[in-house]
Amino acid sequence: MNILHQPGPWVHEGLLLRKLLKKKNMSVVDFRKLMGFSYQSAQYHLRKEAIKRSTLEKFLEKLETDPNEFYGLQQGGKPVHYQFHHGKRLLEMLDKMGFNKTRFAKRLGVTRQKIYELFQTTIFESAMLLQICDTLGISMDHFETPNEMVAEPNVEAPPKEVNYRVKYYRVMEKKYELEELCDLLTAEKNSLQQALQTLQVANKSLQQELSQLRKKN
Repeated sequence: MNILHQPGPWVHEGLLLRKLLKKKNMSVVDFRKLMGFSYQSAQYHLRKEAIKRSTLEKFLEKLETDPNEFYGLQQGGKPVHYQFHHGKRLLEMLDKMGFNKTRFAKRLGVTRQKIYELFQTTIFESAMLLQICDTLGISMDHFETPNEMVAEPNVEAPPKEVNYRVKYYRVMEKKYELEELCDLLTAEKNSLQQALQTLQVANKSLQQELSQLRKKN
């Protein structure tokens, strides 16, 4: 599959990829399993504004999607200038959801100064983004999709519940990383076992030759 006509700079390909997964009823976990990489890698590509041509072609081939269909997922099929900024998006969400900055900082477990630092941050770290989304009571897809209807904040959710959800996501990411490591170690183990079998056969052959030489002598 060749993407001959690249779209203009207004396209956020990671966002379009999220829309494509949603259209196909696929989760991020499903996507990472299909592509054979970690959950963290999947999130990395879903946040990228411009995805490498060869990588995007591979994604679309695996997802059985034509490039025209992929780029047609833009709003109304028309070019949309999109420059995503996590800090600005957070400020926008707080205003729309009626969150007081001091109260939000307290629920997030950071200082008010840290909140203002976040407003200036272009891309949040994964753990912080997860914690912010849980505190707001929304999904990462919701947070990273502009012009989407904003849900009511989950104001009744106790801080402990939020912390448990953040810990859950972190544990899941670690689980996927360990699964990948386990697969690599299993493959290495199988390779070593094959090498050992080859050496054992060679050793047996040498022992037989040595035994024959001793008999002749």
